[in-house]
Amino acid sequence: MNFFSNWRVGTRLGFGLLSIILIFISVVGTAGFVTARLAEAERWTTHTYNVLATSDGMLLSMVNMETGSRGFLVSGSDKFLEPYISGKKNFQSFWEEAKKLTSDNKEQQDRLDRIKSKSEEFVQVFENLIQMRRDVLVGKVSTNEFLTKFSSGSDKIAMDAFRKLIAEFDKTERLLLNIRSIESENMRKLSSQVILYGSIVAIALAIIFGFLLTRSITRPIARAVTVAINISNGDLTNHFNLNQSRNELNQLLSKLSLM
Repeated sequence: MNFFSNWRVGTRLGFGLLSIILIFISVVGTAGFVTARLAEAERWTTHTYNVLATSDGMLLSMVNMETGSRGFLVSGSDKFLEPYISGKKNFQSFWEEAKKLTSDNKEQQDRLDRIKSKSEEFVQVFENLIQMRRDVLVGKVSTNEFLTKFSSGSDKIAMDAFRKLIAEFDKTERLLLNIRSIESENMRKLSSQVILYGSIVAIALAIIFGFLLTRSITRPIARAVTVAINISNGDLTNHFNLNQSRNELNQLLSKLSLM
């Protein structure tokens, strides 16, 4: 009560209102900060999903290239090379997108460079086999020479090395995804807690401030009204113990005392 006693009524009301507003602003500001952190965490989670999509795309492109080239090597028909040709084009697109998305991760950038190198090695193996198969068709190379080269397994070695690197790339991104998913969940929980408990604290403090403010105003007024009624009834025996504050309520009691 003494905290408010020296203040004018307007100042008390202004302080009370400002205090309540600041409390709610603090809660809203904290909730906004946490929400921004949550949005950032979820953005990175989406980013990781996009990187994983490029990883799947690169692997699928290489599988299509392998399927198309093997179809041609077996049949000798160019129509089977369509998946091989589209796979080469798609792989390049997915690889470039992966490089762009992981520009902040040197480890993944280095791994992508090795992936590109292995894909080029794979392409070179199959380009040689495809050309050799064409030579078989025109009689430049014997079937036995082609089969010997094809059965050496150089294409499988290149593809296995590529798959290993893709698996490492994918594993690293999935570990990041797990970390970011946990962070997102923690931010969601923190956001809910800030809003819930912050609102409770804000309401509790608003009630306390409101009670103290109301009491500091209504009690002197009630006292003054009682004294005024007694005076109107001819009772002049009221006594006052006034403090030194110069607010309106104390001035009112002072005038009644003088009366």
